[in-house]
Amino acid sequence: MSTRDLPHQPSLRHLKQEAKQFHRALQDGDPATTEQIREGLPRLSEDSTVDDVTLMEVQHVLAREYGYREWPALAAAAELEFEQLSALSDEDTRRLLRETDQKDLAIALKLAPDDVKRRMLNVMSARVRRFITEEMVFLGPMPEEEILEVQERILAQVRLLGRDDVIGWPLGNETPPYEPPEEVDLEPAIAGVIKRPLAELKLQEIHDFIHGLSRRARENGIMSLEVAAKVAGDVFVQEALRLAVDGAEPRLLEDLLKTRIRATLQHFENRQLVILEGIVAICGGDNPRIVANKLVAVYRVDFDVVIEPTGASIEELQAQLRVAPASTLNLDLLTNLLVDLSELTRRKGLAALEPLIADLDDAMLCEGVRCLAARRDMTEIVETLEPHKDQELAETRAHLEAFTAGLTAIQEGKKEKELDVAMAAAS
Repeated sequence: MSTRDLPHQPSLRHLKQEAKQFHRALQDGDPATTEQIREGLPRLSEDSTVDDVTLMEVQHVLAREYGYREWPALAAAAELEFEQLSALSDEDTRRLLRETDQKDLAIALKLAPDDVKRRMLNVMSARVRRFITEEMVFLGPMPEEEILEVQERILAQVRLLGRDDVIGWPLGNETPPYEPPEEVDLEPAIAGVIKRPLAELKLQEIHDFIHGLSRRARENGIMSLEVAAKVAGDVFVQEALRLAVDGAEPRLLEDLLKTRIRATLQHFENRQLVILEGIVAICGGDNPRIVANKLVAVYRVDFDVVIEPTGASIEELQAQLRVAPASTLNLDLLTNLLVDLSELTRRKGLAALEPLIADLDDAMLCEGVRCLAARRDMTEIVETLEPHKDQELAETRAHLEAFTAGLTAIQEGKKEKELDVAMAAAS
């Protein structure tokens, strides 16, 4: 464990001088120095003499005080130059990028050798690579000393990663060849759920899903989750996985997804309210145009959109729902469907809705249409749908938060039981 930190721009010459002074103080019998040497050299006991302690051993003790295993590792940290970063392995480069601010990286690469640029850009996702290259152009000319200062901040991070054995250290002298990640087929634990909406999954399925993603990331690298992101059937899951692949720091990933959860839940609540208000309005026999105005007011602040009944028959509505299921309709299209149901029931009666029930994949809408077809009164419909709305909203929140907690835990490097604890605490 380190008891001191390297200066901002360490010098090997100064470290050598420090070791010599340390050694001289030992030879002069300084008690504090003698105690430091005994603590840093396991071969010495309390009764051992320090007279034969060499300068090399003192350098080793000094390296340990700075947190490094041995003197060559400390010396490599002191001599580290930005162009040496091309010697990082693909995985170590990704580890560094996870600890580096993307704007800092864009600035640092403006003066980086081509080997370093290729090393950094090759291991990024396409989205991050595009952002970095665009940012480098957008920043325009910058003072050289400002760029060098940013490069030094990145080198300081590399030294810390090397000190803590997070990356291979010391770095080699050659640039390893870039090996594009192989697209490994999705494992059954992922393939079985990846195309389904998150809201349709049970909590246990979400736990299993997260464990599958965790195993895949550990065995094939975090970039392997891009394959899952490409085929994800839920936009929230898709964006979450892409952020993880982009190397978003865990706290940033969590913050971004929690912001998305708030927006998603607001949209979901609006959707449930549109269904409830629409079913109640149909039950009350409201004019279809009044129904449209009521529903649009739930989710729009502007009234430019005009939604009118199309006069569709029950057969035409069934055909439409088989092509575009109710659960996939945006709020305007959902409103349009409810307005058409309103117009249809005024022409054909509530019982005419019965054949449509089998074609509705939205649970709350299906239950509402079933209540209408059974000619239940308005109070009973509200008492049936209100708890339905609250329960679905609570379940959706729990699913989103469990997935967010699980993916954040993966990004933090947690596994197995730690993942379960994180998800249980969130949901």
